[in-house]
Amino acid sequence: MLLAGVAFTFTLTLASGAHAHCTANETVVFTCASGGKIAAVCASRNVTPTSGYAQYRFGAPGRALELILPEGEVHPTKAAYAAFDSYSGGGVSWMRFRRGAYAYVVYRGMVRRGGPGGAAPFKEGVVVEQNGKMIAHLKCVANNIGELGPNWFEQAGFKHNYQEEF
Repeated sequence: MLLAGVAFTFTLTLASGAHAHCTANETVVFTCASGGKIAAVCASRNVTPTSGYAQYRFGAPGRALELILPEGEVHPTKAAYAAFDSYSGGGVSWMRFRRGAYAYVVYRGMVRRGGPGGAAPFKEGVVVEQNGKMIAHLKCVANNIGELGPNWFEQAGFKHNYQEEF
């Protein structure tokens, strides 16, 4: 009975965290809490250029997900387009998942100056596009976790070019 209580407590804690949409057996690539909902990119734990999967998941914690892209376990390079763009004083990592006329772009960027105490501020969010035009911009409101960036992109086998291939 005690074991069941411990498992129940763990489940509640996991479901209330910003990484609630990813399982314990997955890598959290990106999370973003905004407006009482969570956007996440979850991937198989040991993704390689030839194996594994990644999915964009969106919805309220503890409820059925509103959106999962793609619906099955598809390799990251077939499920999304990803890039890291560097610029003077910072850079941004992003992934674009598509469904029909819609695209869901998760991003995490950093600029060298402007943060409290001189710290480098991070900007994170999700942009929703319809036919290439932005229709929504969700800005993350919490300290988020995840592997989104050039190291994970290389591990997953994303190419260093700017043409979407999927």
